[in-house]
Amino acid sequence: MKQEISIERLFSLGSFKNIKLADTISEIPKELIFNTEFQSRVRNLQFVRVHKNYFNYLEQAKNVLNMNYEEAMELLNGLETETITAITELLPNGKTTEDITTLDK
Repeated sequence: MKQEISIERLFSLGSFKNIKLADTISEIPKELIFNTEFQSRVRNLQFVRVHKNYFNYLEQAKNVLNMNYEEAMELLNGLETETITAITELLPNGKTTEDITTLDK
């Protein structure tokens, strides 16, 4: 039976606004899930990933908030296209990003 390790962090954005970020590593073999050193290192990795994502979010938000609507949408559309292209390149042949969104349905 495969297991998973997850972490969630809630970061305050001020004015009673928060952002929750999470990281999950799944499909962990049972023999590793009970290894305390493995768990400790995985949790540390997750902690670092969540904080990197938070600081990336802050940087992106700062950039977008200093732009007018058209500039912000152009930047966000470019980032979206770039991300979808990168994901598509990682998918098995014949799969598209639309296949990802329908896997759970």
